[in-house]
Amino acid sequence: MFLATIPSVLWIDRVGRKPVLTIGAIGMATCHIIIAVILAKNIDNWGENQAAGWAAICMVWLFVVHFGYSWGPCAWIIVAEIWPLSTRPYGVALGASSNWMNNFIVGQVTPDMLKHITYGTYILFGLLTYMGAAFIWFFVPETKRLTLEEMVRTPFSFLFLLPIRGEYG
Repeated sequence: MFLATIPSVLWIDRVGRKPVLTIGAIGMATCHIIIAVILAKNIDNWGENQAAGWAAICMVWLFVVHFGYSWGPCAWIIVAEIWPLSTRPYGVALGASSNWMNNFIVGQVTPDMLKHITYGTYILFGLLTYMGAAFIWFFVPETKRLTLEEMVRTPFSFLFLLPIRGEYG
């Protein structure tokens, strides 16, 4: 994953946050759906079809690559950039704590989901990730090359409870 993060760090200011996050989410979701299809077709005959197992492993690896260049580093960039100075400590704390809490919840429920709904787990996560890509594309403002003053005037600012008067402090 470290190697997949390097291009993002080097090119994020040229490409922008929205395209990187959207393409990464589409790639991760597609990997989830492909894993679901492989699992659904081979759930009872892994011993006879080892190539399917290796294909699923490759999809997990590709998922990690997509995460590594997109949501791994870029989500933290968005959380740090979207807040003006007056609310930045609270916004970053909220973003970081919600990230950790959601990761904890996913880690807790995934084993039970895999046990009870097997490949449906991957379908659910894939669909949610596609929805995340759409959310980023349609609702999250692009923050590349914006100053802190310009952040206040983004179309999505009202949902982040950002000050409209441009007060920083």
